[in-house]
Amino acid sequence: MDYMTMIKDDEPQEEEEEEISDKFLCCVCLELLYKPIVLSCGHISCFWCVHKSMSGFRVSHCPICRDPYLHFPTICQKLHFLLKKLYPIAHNKREAQLLNECSNPEEPLEDAKTVNVHENDLPKNGVSKDDLLCSACKDLLVRPVVLNCGHVYCEGCVVDMMDQESEKIICKECHVCDPRRFPKVCLALEQLLEESFPEEYSSRRSLIQKKLTHNSRGKGGTSSSSEENSNNSLPNTTCNVHIGVGCDSCGVYPIIGERYRCRDCKEKMGYDLCKACYESPSKVPGRFNQQHTPDHRFKRASFRQLLLNLNSVGILLAPMVREGVNAQGRDESQEGPHDSNESSSPST
Repeated sequence: MDYMTMIKDDEPQEEEEEEISDKFLCCVCLELLYKPIVLSCGHISCFWCVHKSMSGFRVSHCPICRDPYLHFPTICQKLHFLLKKLYPIAHNKREAQLLNECSNPEEPLEDAKTVNVHENDLPKNGVSKDDLLCSACKDLLVRPVVLNCGHVYCEGCVVDMMDQESEKIICKECHVCDPRRFPKVCLALEQLLEESFPEEYSSRRSLIQKKLTHNSRGKGGTSSSSEENSNNSLPNTTCNVHIGVGCDSCGVYPIIGERYRCRDCKEKMGYDLCKACYESPSKVPGRFNQQHTPDHRFKRASFRQLLLNLNSVGILLAPMVREGVNAQGRDESQEGPHDSNESSSPST
């Protein structure tokens, strides 16, 4: 009887296992996407998988197509909420797994907070049209494009948001300028749309394609992504490169050129901005839940210089000596690593 009871106890656990679609498996950890981000090439990965895989001193590459990129995207809230709704059991397991991997309980592993909008009002099973609406036209997404800020639009709506002079895309929802060129369509999300709403999606897509055909900006925008990414490389190792430090606003990693570090943020990882974001401040919160506010003060930070050791043919890190070194002989701007690879890799 005890043996049979054990078998019955195991049966509900087997029934609770969810069959996850391959398109929603992270290409790095091979598990359900957790707090997904979408790269400019359109491929999806977990927030922390990309965070750990990015290079701290040169251009990074997509783990699937090897497309180069420099900007660490923000979590796609719409896709995060959708996966949490479709796979609640697997999502809870991933969340518990991530918390267990946190090495320092006093400083929990955090990223940009996700929002559960109308979670209790939507059906628990299946996908509804409300889950897949464009943030601009408020209709069913067609050829979905995810901006660097994490907001999702139809490809045609993104074309309309592009400034003709600067050729930059300004998000209608958060009013943040996308630092990249025209990002590519998120194929996994498009496949879900085609499977869930085949007739309506087919009808909407044909209308959008006609619109893009007669719009010269559409041709230029969709083809410029690869050109922009091909130029996303480090100029040379003698430039002002802040190794292992990224911008908390646009996500560029590493910061190249002038860098400004918040003097008032008390978190170990700190809060940093590149020159462009410092000169055009926004209300975008830190990507690691820093308690940064607009009234905080900044200081210009120094950088680490790459030196080539001719004897060992290796790369060494040497801190730049400049004004601002404290009484102990340590530069305050070098207090601990920051941003994309700093919170989980303090030794970067």
